Amino acid sequence: MNSFKDFGINVESPFCGEKIKISKILNKLVIVKDYKIDESKFEKSNNDKCLCL
Repeated sequence: MNSFKDFGINVESPFCGEKIKISKILNKLVIVKDYKIDESKFEKSNNDKCLCL
């Protein structure tokens, strides 16, 4: 499986647009145009990172 960094997507600007529920995109083609990895706001457990697409 590829890592997001393998796709060569550059993070240069803040995200624009609206948040959507996962139920709106289930079973549909999704094109990732941008992403960022931040610190999670939840208690530290096995992973302290959060992925925003």
